[in-house]
Amino acid sequence: MRRIFVKGPDCSVADTHVDWDDSGNIKDHTHAFIDLIDLQLHAHEFAHPYFGWEESVNFPDRRDIVQFIGAGNNVVIRLPEELSPYFSGEDHDGNDEKYQANLLSWLPFGIDASDDENGDLIELVNEEWDWYFAEQFNWSIVLKDIGQLHTFTWDPYLDPRPKKGGSKALRSPTKGEYGPHFDFWPIAVDNVDRAIATEVRLIDESEDRVSPGAVYLIPEKESQDLDDFIRQSLTHLFEFDFDSVPGWVDNYELPNQKKVEQDINDIENQIDSLESTIRKAREFRTMLFDTGNSLEDTVREALRYMDISVDSEKPGHRDGGIQIDGETYILEITGTDGGVSHGKISQLDRHLSDAESEGYGTNRTGLLIVNHDRKNDPENRTLNTENFVDELEERGYKLLTTIQLYSILSAYERGELTTEEVVEMITTEDSIIQFDDDLAESATDILSRVDNVKRLLSGLFQD
Repeated sequence: MRRIFVKGPDCSVADTHVDWDDSGNIKDHTHAFIDLIDLQLHAHEFAHPYFGWEESVNFPDRRDIVQFIGAGNNVVIRLPEELSPYFSGEDHDGNDEKYQANLLSWLPFGIDASDDENGDLIELVNEEWDWYFAEQFNWSIVLKDIGQLHTFTWDPYLDPRPKKGGSKALRSPTKGEYGPHFDFWPIAVDNVDRAIATEVRLIDESEDRVSPGAVYLIPEKESQDLDDFIRQSLTHLFEFDFDSVPGWVDNYELPNQKKVEQDINDIENQIDSLESTIRKAREFRTMLFDTGNSLEDTVREALRYMDISVDSEKPGHRDGGIQIDGETYILEITGTDGGVSHGKISQLDRHLSDAESEGYGTNRTGLLIVNHDRKNDPENRTLNTENFVDELEERGYKLLTTIQLYSILSAYERGELTTEEVVEMITTEDSIIQFDDDLAESATDILSRVDNVKRLLSGLFQD
């Protein structure tokens, strides 16, 4: 029984289609097609494999590939022009960052794929691939040094983040120094005899045996989509017969096909929207530990997200301003390892004096937004208001912690607060702006909404 596994875009011949952030069981199939061209194009939608997030790229396990081809099954991989795209991740401090990942590192053998080559003078070595390389073919990758990995680990994608202090994180094997033995046979070479397409097979030297299955590495051909590539591969290489399913069958719709396709489109749009919200929420979460210019930018963006107009900072004079109903709130935004210092209140005095000299705003007052005790879990932080509340009240200033701001933002996102209600909190007569909410619950609420929508999508074709 022949079963086709496809990782990448869905296509008509796939028995199992698996997206890049899902795993799937390749061993339940006889032929696997891995379309790295699609992954390179959509790398910005996924996280780096190391982080293990829900949206992280999930490649087939090296052990599965070894067992798969050793049992006589085949893996065909389409190679893009660029092999080390950037994926999303977080640095050691939880800030959003981009990290490169080699798209071939998950394979159980070593390979040097230089993606800075180009040309069109090739010679076909394996005639079984004449259908693919017969016409003029442009190539951009040279494949060389294919064989046994000398530093082998079952987990190929380790921490891509530099160690604190600047040195690069070191890779070290976790199981054995050497991987299984492999050898390769070129399919097509350039005019100086370098492989641009190849098949790789597992070698058992003790039994002088070559695996009946292979991994095929095939460069991109712009004129051929994945569906046609798979059909042609199955026909010419593996002797599949597609005549039993005429091509004109695709012209006839399945029952309720249009409605189901619209349902899928609607749900996918919901997922895109919610995942965009998650990315924004991760950015806002930095308010709980950040300081400096990064904190100032995030706080202003959080207020604007709730439709509150915030004027930009004027370096050395103020961290921004909010003008509401004839009043102007001059901002001082700060992160501190301890509590609220009297110096920050004095700094607000100077900001207001500068604004008055400049003629900025009317009925001015100060709003101190502080990320206090920032290195500790927000649930364990305390704020001793007795040290500064008298000074705030004497001047008519207000204080808002980033913990309270994050809670307000989370409630706003859930639809429990309106912009008008947030404005009322800012303009309250109280010197300390208070809003009680469960931070941990706020952080997980959006993630659960995404999970619910994804379950709905996966269940569309069941039953």
